[in-house]
Amino acid sequence: MRHYGSRLHTPEKKIWLMLAAHLFWIFTILSIGAWWGVHMHGQAKKIAALETRAGIDPAAVNDHFFRTQRMIGWESAAFFVLLMASTALLVWIYWRDMKRNRSMHAFFASVTHELKTPLTSIRLQAESIAEGFAGTDGGRRNILVSRLLEDTMRLESQVERTLELGRIEGGGKLHVRPVRIKPIIERAMNAWRDMPSRRMDVRADIPDITVLADIPGFQVVLKNLFENTLRHTHVEPVRISISLAPEDRPDRKVLCFRDNGEGYPGDPKELGRLFLRGSGSQGAGVGLYLAGRLMSAMGGGIGFSSDKSGFEARLEFLNGDNADG
Repeated sequence: MRHYGSRLHTPEKKIWLMLAAHLFWIFTILSIGAWWGVHMHGQAKKIAALETRAGIDPAAVNDHFFRTQRMIGWESAAFFVLLMASTALLVWIYWRDMKRNRSMHAFFASVTHELKTPLTSIRLQAESIAEGFAGTDGGRRNILVSRLLEDTMRLESQVERTLELGRIEGGGKLHVRPVRIKPIIERAMNAWRDMPSRRMDVRADIPDITVLADIPGFQVVLKNLFENTLRHTHVEPVRISISLAPEDRPDRKVLCFRDNGEGYPGDPKELGRLFLRGSGSQGAGVGLYLAGRLMSAMGGGIGFSSDKSGFEARLEFLNGDNADG
């Protein structure tokens, strides 16, 4: 049930692909038009020859032949003009929509960036308040502070996802290079073990390997996987295991991220689709999709599977040991 994401296409590549498709379409239509013109010219000559054999006045035959040629010429010219006009209209519509999409991406990026700064400040203040209440008897007060901290972190994560999604969908580049991923995974594990409202058992059994990755992008992928587990796992404690899959290709490394949740009730092939939300989910449906896009942008892929024993994501990386530099 593995499903690996496809490579990203930047807006510039899409424009060139669209232009190539239109040029191919124009060439095909012109070829058909040329064939039709040659065929009609041949038919007109045959008709003129038959009229001459039938004893019709040669002047009338020539006049009829030239009128047929003019008709073919005007029809071909009108057809070509309509073809070029329709093509120009399609190109203009696509260009206008692309500019509008870029404006929308810029707008949402600006709004989410403005939200990120005050959210970070609120989270820091909530952490300070939580530290000040540590060890006191204000049980309800501590619970409220913990909820404030978790809600702030959840909102901050959503803003970060929106920023990253806008950057990736807008053709943003990643800085892919050889990276030791074990320290990154250990830092992520330590951060998620400290969740105040959930008991989490996070374990990793991986060697110190090097893969081709973008560090911020890989951190976002891990964060989205952890949040997906917390959102859809309703058992205590939440158990997460991260391991290295047996090597079947020397140029690839595959990490397995698995939890002990109830699994996805639908078709696992749907996982990773944009805006897909499970029943009762409070997420936006972009976490797994963004993870797939980031993994594809790093030259790898991601596969999802799910059953009643839990959810599994397989992260495929290019082997960094074979990279130059």
